[in-house]
Amino acid sequence: MARFGRRMAGVAAGTAPHAPFPASMPASATVAQPTAAATALSAVPFATLFILAVLGAVFLREGPDPSLATLRAMGAVSGDLVLNDHQWWRLFTAPLLHGSVDHIVGNAVVLLVVGILLEPLIGRGWFAATFAIGGAAGALASIAYNDPAMVSLGASGAIMALLALALVCAFNDEASARRRRLMRRVFYWMALPSLLPALFAPVAHHVDYTAHAGGALAGVLMGMLLRMLWQDGAPRPVGQWWGGAIGLAALLIAAGGMFLGGSAPAEAVENLPPLIPDEMIPDSAGAAAERSDLFVAKYPGDPRGHLFRAIHFIRSGDAADAEDQLRTALSQIPPVSKVLAPGFEPHVRLLLAEVLAGENRQDEARTVIAPACAYVGSQMGEPLAARHVRRLGLCL
Repeated sequence: MARFGRRMAGVAAGTAPHAPFPASMPASATVAQPTAAATALSAVPFATLFILAVLGAVFLREGPDPSLATLRAMGAVSGDLVLNDHQWWRLFTAPLLHGSVDHIVGNAVVLLVVGILLEPLIGRGWFAATFAIGGAAGALASIAYNDPAMVSLGASGAIMALLALALVCAFNDEASARRRRLMRRVFYWMALPSLLPALFAPVAHHVDYTAHAGGALAGVLMGMLLRMLWQDGAPRPVGQWWGGAIGLAALLIAAGGMFLGGSAPAEAVENLPPLIPDEMIPDSAGAAAERSDLFVAKYPGDPRGHLFRAIHFIRSGDAADAEDQLRTALSQIPPVSKVLAPGFEPHVRLLLAEVLAGENRQDEARTVIAPACAYVGSQMGEPLAARHVRRLGLCL
């Protein structure tokens, strides 16, 4: 471009014997300016900035310190929710959610870095598609390897897919030597620390490393696909419209699931009866039962408190009070069902059926457990619950 500009200056000074354009073409109709503008525009990571804006908007809707109940209601993913309740749209909503300010800021920084390096190379369409596919793949990996009740969320799987794709593209001749070097360094610095722990613990310190691994695998596969779509001499892979369509479809599914698919908005969750904070619930049922009187007194509208209280009475041999607490818990489930684990109601029904069966009220026990038989008999049901049902013979 600079050489062409100097040549034009020479013509204006009368030092060149021939005009650089045919007589019919105006001297002002140069191709250098549009080409330079188009090149500069293509370097702006618009898809990255758009994804960041979406993540920010969703986080504002969550609130600055969202509870686990809020995140579950807005579209977090778990095996129970996806496989048992068939809420597949959560594969696309979960990557848009974040549990804290630190969580979203950390992901946003990495996404911006990889976006600046990768998006101009592969194009906006395929960048958006990789983010969507990587996020869904990370969610699927989390479902496959983690406890069905464990809730997972965040854009880490999607970002790992982009980092893995950047590593594949770091060996592409179409990228400059400097860009290839930077993409390799970004992968080593940002991706490897998020992948290596998956070899030792799927989940540690509230980090779902299986989702990271699933996203990275999707990124490698996307890299192989794009290498096949990268024609010799082409600045980026063909099929940008297909990539954009995939990204747009994922966004529409996420929007439909979050707003229309049954996930309650954060405002609706906050208007529910006061619920026991997740951090107050002990890890073991025994410890929760010991604190059940406090839970019932302070959070009378939370069915979990009544379940814990029922466990306390069962251990004390008080079947009548246990039955009363379990029936109360069942009656309180509908208003808060969207913020409870899908296995909560079947578990309450199982305990109530056991109490009734222990009182020789078999017909009542079968009526109570009937809505939960499909759940406890499924692959996702608790093995202990399934054994209890078979032992009692309550599910035909």
